[in-house]
Amino acid sequence: MNDRRYWEKTGSNYTEEVFNVAANDRRGIIRREIRRASGAFAADMGCGIGNFLPLLSARFQHVNAIDFSAACLRECRSTHATIENVSYLRKDLRQTTRHFKPVDFILSVNALLSPRLADQLAMFHSLARHLKKNGTLLLVVPSVESAMLADHRFTEWYLRTGTSPARAQRIANGAERREELEIASDGIVKIAGSTTKHYLREEIQLRLESLKFNVRSIRKLDYAWDTEFEEPPKWMQEPYPWDWCVVATKG
Repeated sequence: MNDRRYWEKTGSNYTEEVFNVAANDRRGIIRREIRRASGAFAADMGCGIGNFLPLLSARFQHVNAIDFSAACLRECRSTHATIENVSYLRKDLRQTTRHFKPVDFILSVNALLSPRLADQLAMFHSLARHLKKNGTLLLVVPSVESAMLADHRFTEWYLRTGTSPARAQRIANGAERREELEIASDGIVKIAGSTTKHYLREEIQLRLESLKFNVRSIRKLDYAWDTEFEEPPKWMQEPYPWDWCVVATKG
């Protein structure tokens, strides 16, 4: 998922192919955190087509919108042409250089998806490098626990329709299901052919603390079940699938 060719191809069809966290944040967690943030300068690192730029630009004096896909940034500029306090920068978060002066607030939503550990570490370091001391990081990453819950719900769905446990397990572990969702070691999850990194709650906390962040909160950013399944049954309610939403301060 950190393949530049993939994102260049996806840019023009972003709204159809990429999950819109902004539109599915049912409890408005990200919106509230942005509004209560302090400081004048912000960055959206891995901005995609800029779904959060209206919120960020209304709260901060200036916003840097960062993405490594030229196609996504073109769409971003076009969609938000009337917003004047945004700079668009095509940069790779895996690079070790500093792309702009450190800011007061960084938002990064499902940008740390590479299955390669070296890429993950480089991007975490990039977030730290571009944030001022005492600045705030608002980070959203996929949850490996949520992916496992979705697998459990899939099996339960068959059990509730009268399928035997043995057959339900065979279906859940079968090739057709594994084309939709396959969970490998270290939180590497294949979803519809795309391989992405998913994170444990404790893993995120340890990673950020190793970079001298003070983790203030890690919460579930939960979504409806129709974001996981087509036409889920009515009984499929809480617990819902989720991403991890992290608020941390740089020490």
